[in-house]
Amino acid sequence: MPNKTQEYLNLAQQTAKELTRYWENWTDYLTTASRLYKYSYADQLMIYAQRPDATACASFDLWNNRMNRYVRRGSKGIALLDQSSSVPRLHYVFDVSDTGVRRNSRDPEVWQFNDDLKQPVSEMLAATYGISGERISQQLADVAGKLVADYWDNNSGDILAIVDGSLLMDYDEAGVEMQFKSAAAISVTYTLLERCGFEPAGWFDKDDFQAIYNFSTPDSVYALGAAVSDMSREVLRNIERTVKKTIRRRNAERSQYEYEQQERDLLDRRGLPAPEPDPEPAPETAGQVRQDAPELSEAAASGTVQHDAPVGEPVPAPDGGGADGREPDAADHAGTAEAEPGSEQGAESDGVGAAHEQSESTGRGTGAERTDLQLSFFDAHIPTEAKQIESIDQAESEKSPSAFVLSQAEIENALRRGSNVEGSKLRIWKIYQLQPDRKLRAKALAKEYAPYGPGGSSHTYLDGSSGWLDHDSKGLTFEHYPDHQKVLLRWDRVEKYIDLMIQSDRYLSDKERRAIDFPLELNAASAAEYTALKAQHPDTLVGFEAGGNFMFYGEDAAKVAKIINSALFTRDTALGEVQVTGFSPRLWARKSKELWSAGNDVYLAGLNEDGTHHQTKENDPELKNSRWIAAVVLLFEGFTVWMLLTGVQKIVFYYDGRFAIPAKLMFWGNILFPAITLLWSGFWLIRKRKTGVSTLLPGLLVCTVLNTVMAASVPALTSRYYLALGAGAINQYLLFLLIDLLFFICCVIYLSSSFIVAWKAKAPEHRYKGENLFFFGQITSKLNTTSKTMTLICVTLVLAIFMFIAAPILVGWASGYLDIRSMYDVQISSRYNDVYDEENLPDDNYELVTDFLSEHGIETDYDCTFSLYLPSKDDFHNRMKYDFPVVAISLSDYNTIRKMLGYEPITLSEDEFTTQWQSIATNEERDSFLKEHSSILTDAGELTLSEHSFYEEAIGETAYNSYTDVLYVFPDSICENLLSVIRNRYIMTTESISYENARTLEQAFSAEYPEITDTGVSYAIRLSALQVNTTKASNFVLQASMLYAAVVLMVICLTVLSLQQLLDASQYKYRFSVLRKLGVEDAHIGKLVLKQLGIWFGLPIVVAIIVSTMVIIYFIQTISAEISAYIGFGALMSQIGTTVSILALLLICYFISTWLLFKKSIK
Repeated sequence: MPNKTQEYLNLAQQTAKELTRYWENWTDYLTTASRLYKYSYADQLMIYAQRPDATACASFDLWNNRMNRYVRRGSKGIALLDQSSSVPRLHYVFDVSDTGVRRNSRDPEVWQFNDDLKQPVSEMLAATYGISGERISQQLADVAGKLVADYWDNNSGDILAIVDGSLLMDYDEAGVEMQFKSAAAISVTYTLLERCGFEPAGWFDKDDFQAIYNFSTPDSVYALGAAVSDMSREVLRNIERTVKKTIRRRNAERSQYEYEQQERDLLDRRGLPAPEPDPEPAPETAGQVRQDAPELSEAAASGTVQHDAPVGEPVPAPDGGGADGREPDAADHAGTAEAEPGSEQGAESDGVGAAHEQSESTGRGTGAERTDLQLSFFDAHIPTEAKQIESIDQAESEKSPSAFVLSQAEIENALRRGSNVEGSKLRIWKIYQLQPDRKLRAKALAKEYAPYGPGGSSHTYLDGSSGWLDHDSKGLTFEHYPDHQKVLLRWDRVEKYIDLMIQSDRYLSDKERRAIDFPLELNAASAAEYTALKAQHPDTLVGFEAGGNFMFYGEDAAKVAKIINSALFTRDTALGEVQVTGFSPRLWARKSKELWSAGNDVYLAGLNEDGTHHQTKENDPELKNSRWIAAVVLLFEGFTVWMLLTGVQKIVFYYDGRFAIPAKLMFWGNILFPAITLLWSGFWLIRKRKTGVSTLLPGLLVCTVLNTVMAASVPALTSRYYLALGAGAINQYLLFLLIDLLFFICCVIYLSSSFIVAWKAKAPEHRYKGENLFFFGQITSKLNTTSKTMTLICVTLVLAIFMFIAAPILVGWASGYLDIRSMYDVQISSRYNDVYDEENLPDDNYELVTDFLSEHGIETDYDCTFSLYLPSKDDFHNRMKYDFPVVAISLSDYNTIRKMLGYEPITLSEDEFTTQWQSIATNEERDSFLKEHSSILTDAGELTLSEHSFYEEAIGETAYNSYTDVLYVFPDSICENLLSVIRNRYIMTTESISYENARTLEQAFSAEYPEITDTGVSYAIRLSALQVNTTKASNFVLQASMLYAAVVLMVICLTVLSLQQLLDASQYKYRFSVLRKLGVEDAHIGKLVLKQLGIWFGLPIVVAIIVSTMVIIYFIQTISAEISAYIGFGALMSQIGTTVSILALLLICYFISTWLLFKKSIK
């Protein structure tokens, strides 16, 4: 039977196995971990497995002795595994909910984030991680992404080593990186948002946590959990410090700060072999005894209270070690409840624990055995509540104030912690290397310890007692608990103590000394090689491998140290006395990225076995390997295959060798060019696979242009050559056209960075001219990180520009068409499309209309009821569904209609005919028809074409047969012997018909003459009063909606372009300040800003204008007949000119305002 330790080991393994099985399990674990962020992943897992609702945990002794709280009878201990030794051991903690309180009991201190703390927390995140934002939630998400990227850079090897057996094995290295970053980033974000009270459970769903399922083995779950725990802990600790520091500063209401003069100058004593600080004067008692509840240090002796977020394995502070060799977190001011559990980990179990039933529903994924494992046999060893209360009260009554003596060891122990700001000890050490003046050192220390005003943190003294360490403009104030005695150590005294510690090598820990002690080996041969290399790359930061680090010398060292905040030394080397800094080769990716982001080129020269150096890293930052463009390429390849198969299908079913050459080219081109596209992709896969997608795209870009031309030719040539391709095929190729245009935009935007880098490499005379190096760095850095955004903006701009241009065209088309549709006050028409018996053909005079007009007193000026005839009866019986014959009108009826419209009458001989054409017909169509129909054989005899062969005045569209644009005009004697197939009536009234009367007449006519009758005849009535009203309303809605949408889209795009520049102004401010310090004048900086904004605005806009111009030209060409008939090209050009002027004005306003605001932001 396994022992209890083994059972808990099994519980931990089973819980870990279930964590990533369901995303709900994982988010429940993250919720627990967010409250316990100071614990290690292993301890978080154990607490989640047993008490997922735990909030503040500590040992039995700590609750009794330090917090004056007793553990209730029946409470159940939470077992934690201590695996620090060869044999795993158990120790137990209790949640605060298991304890009762006395009058003098202490409550765990809970920090809560609220709106009042938004500004200081936001500023802290910006200062610490370089990420700003208006919303804290978005800042936290961005910080999570940054930390995950850095974590991968530093730990990728360890993570890749644990993929065996998990679903991560299905991915290559890049895939594992993507899955890890996705899972870790969303998990860290969730944890941060949960702890800060944003309730992220409603923000995320299963799709957001897809990547966690790939972590399917205990090793991979541990790697992910440990990473999430470490990164979340770092951010939440910083937030905790900021929250508590802000609250304390506000509550203290401290007076204005002023520096006091140094009591005496000890410069004459710096020559002493072992200088000691002056004897400490009588301790200065602080002016106010703190009323807050006393707090426990995280390094308390045996067991500390864990609230919110304890840490199972204490994370060493970057600012130094304690006097006893421990590495406390200098900025942990976690109050009574938020101390480190590190001291708990090694402690023997005190026999505390008790059975306490808990339902399985408390948490997910831990199994039904959770409650059975929590030990119940400890019940006999827990003192009764009465005995605990008696012990607590007795201990409290025995406490008496004692004198608090601040020894030199205590002072040094506190100073080794540094300030609460990350990296403070290295900066303090740097002050003593560069600043000889003691007064200035003291001022610098005050600024380092209190950069944002007064602050403080919890502190543990060498005897194990706790207290508080305040720092403000006066100095460091040591406060001791529980007597609340205070001692002030002024900054001039602090400066002397640190000076003494540095001189005697007691300030920095071994780890910190290794961080700043760069080996500086550089012999004469290496110095000559470095000098030659620097001469070849005078404007590049040259990193030269020496002593196991990439070293920078002289001016390069000063630049690098300032950007990456590294230590800067002055050393005697083979180059002479120069400034030196550097970083480890394993950090090259992260450090180089920081240098590139500041607009610098970097050359890293690695060390060969023979002592010479070679270039190991690229001079320019690699173009971002974007997975989205790979996905776009794959989708495009799929559509290309579809286009190829469609082209083959159209060849098989529709191709005819008698087609005109343009039509033949269209058919074969839609097979040839998609095939070339696929062949190029296959060739790249075979020969160019290792060079990245950027080498594939230029070829695909050319192929895309060819495919676009071929796809666009299908609708145009189908109409021109009357091809049999249906509407479905045309719509299919319009879809191909749209896809090709979208891919063209993606390629151009993505490759723009490559074009700049390539031109920069091939034209060094431009690269190093003036400030071009800085300018190129700015642009390529921005394009690499915003290609998706730029693509989306470009696509949106294309849509907006098209709607801007198309709206007036469509409205003009509708208005012009209205003139044709509503030429008469009343139009009655009939159609015989579904009539197949002659006796069912329409032959009605529509007396209902006559009666209605008489009844309502509506007088008429003209009233023409007429028939349309077929030249031959065979045309009626042999017609096809969509191929109707041209009909004829008698000369007298035609002249009546012309008279109604104010046209001159025409004359014909008895053996002549002429034609009437719709305005939409083209000249080519008309001339071809007349050439083929110079004479007509009718049932009443043969007719020849009149000398005046055609008329083009508009007479209304219902005068023509279905699907035809021409009407014959025959002599009356001929029409009397022809078959009448259509019966129409046109009426012009003396006064306009009111809308109400028109609506009533339309309803009455529709009831009497339905649109489709039993005989197959269809009837229709048009009243100009209704047509004008409806068309104007629809035109207004169409134009308003399209123009509004276009303006909104345009404003959104330009706003995003503008804000992306302005929001990064803080980062740019530093970069441009560096230029000013290098001597670049403001005038040149203004030109740089103008060029940068020009490219940033110009790239998506120029691409959008090119693509939208192609689309608009194609659109206009497709409906050129309608434009000619209903709008006129002169009016069209005027509309386009007006629209373009509005767009240009909008763009200029945005550009100028952004330029002015940007210049103001970087000053």
